[in-house]
Amino acid sequence: MVAGGTCGQAEESQCSPTGIERSQLSVSDIPPARFDFTGIAFHSSLVHRMTTIYHNPRCTKSRQALQLLEEHGIEPEVIQYLDTPPSKKKLIEIVKLLGIPAEALVRKKEPLFKELNLGEQTLTDQQWIATMVEHPKLIERPIVIHNGQAAIGRPTENIVEILDA
Repeated sequence: MVAGGTCGQAEESQCSPTGIERSQLSVSDIPPARFDFTGIAFHSSLVHRMTTIYHNPRCTKSRQALQLLEEHGIEPEVIQYLDTPPSKKKLIEIVKLLGIPAEALVRKKEPLFKELNLGEQTLTDQQWIATMVEHPKLIERPIVIHNGQAAIGRPTENIVEILDA
């Protein structure tokens, strides 16, 4: 009970947790919330969900991108996309996050690109997506998704832009 208040005399349902009668409370009487996260460790899976890298460990740029993330204190979810290719749905999401046409995500210097005669074809976004799902080796790398934004790490400075955003 607050000094001078009548909460102690009023029925319990009319009292607030602060000991002041509810009719006497206003928004300005409520102190701002203060949160202290000192000493609280966040579960690593939360960090992993915030940053993902589609990675090929044999690729120098991809290794540089992973190192860059680690230097920024980020422990990303690492998806080795040649072993675990993204689904059609995931590739569509990535293309939308990148803000590019699907064709721009294709590695055109990859020998497989020439073997499939893709340079001589005009494909829709859906056809490019289907081709990358079937042949993940054609997907440009590395791709980093961080806090709802995406970047292709060529050059790696592209990744820094989304980390600083």
